[in-house]
Amino acid sequence: MNDDEKEILGIFTRTRALLEGHFVLRSGLHSGHYFQCAQVCQHMDAVERLAELLLVKIQATRLKFSTVLAPAMGGLVIGQEVARQARARYLFAEKEND
Repeated sequence: MNDDEKEILGIFTRTRALLEGHFVLRSGLHSGHYFQCAQVCQHMDAVERLAELLLVKIQATRLKFSTVLAPAMGGLVIGQEVARQARARYLFAEKEND
């Protein structure tokens, strides 16, 4: 695990967003861990740092973008912060008919 991955895991642990137990995922698969991103999004310093780390990865690919599209509800906060830091347009999409 590299330093960025350790930092991200630390953020999820510190904000109590990394849950352990038995979870049935939307896909029907089972997992012993679950990342509850809404827990992280209560801490704007964590959101800001996660967005920074994500943008570094995106910039390393030399991908150019002018718009960030995030899923509602879980992606609203992080999507907006990524767009803010990238000085990009921000949109979100909602699921329709499940």
